[in-house]
Order: sequence, then C-alpha cells, then structure tokens
Amino acid sequence: MTIGERIQTLRKKQGLSQEELANKIDGSRQAISKWESNQSNPDLKNIVALSEVFKTSTDSILKDSLGDFQAFQSNNPLFILAFALTFFILVGVWAYSANRFREDEIFWMAFLSAIAGGSLGYIVHKNRKNQ
Repeated sequence: MTIGERIQTLRKKQGLSQEELANKIDGSRQAISKWESNQSNPDLKNIVALSEVFKTSTDSILKDSLGDFQAFQSNNPLFILAFALTFFILVGVWAYSANRFREDEIFWMAFLSAIAGGSLGYIVHKNRKNQ
C-alpha cells in the first residue's frame, strides 16, 4: 500500500472529504488529491498534521508494515486465541522443563495462563477497534 492509499483509507475511515481534510491541515484539496493519486508526497509538516487529524502515528502513514500489523490486530478475531495459545505453550514448556510442578499442576497453570492471555488479547483487540 502506498502513502497515498494509506492517506485515502484513513481519510475515508474518518468520513472526511478531500476538502474537509485540506481545511483541517491548512492545505488545498488539490494537494490531497495529488497525494492520494501518488502524483506527489506530503512534506514532513503535512505528515505530522495528518497524523494529528487521523489520531495515529506518523509511522502508520509512512510505513506499510506497521499499518498491516495494526490492521491484523484490530480486524482478526483469532488475535485473542493467539495470545491464549502463546501463554499456554510458554507456561507448559517452562513448567515441564523446570520440573517444578506435577502434571495436574502444569495443566492448571497453563489453563489459567491461557485465560490471562485471552483476557489480555481481548483488551488489546477492543482498544485497537476503538481507536
């Protein structure tokens, strides 16, 4: 995804027209149009202004990979499951390799860790959706 495509996506997500966005950053509609069609790129001052309007980091406007990861987090319901499974595996491996617990205790530790991981994943997921 290009810078122009990211700007257009963020603008549409906010429900702004090119004219409204231009007014918010003290620019022109033609400049916004050129950025979105990749005929030119915004300068640093405009990147900062765009990030303030869109309530996002400058990196998410400039870098494609960070934006993709944020989109994965906020749009993928399996993100919660991934957190839970990660904690389950880490606690299970740690407990088994350290010979610290009996088998039934390992199960309960892993189970509780999975719940904690799922809860954390849910919180992160909800926070990403609300931003």
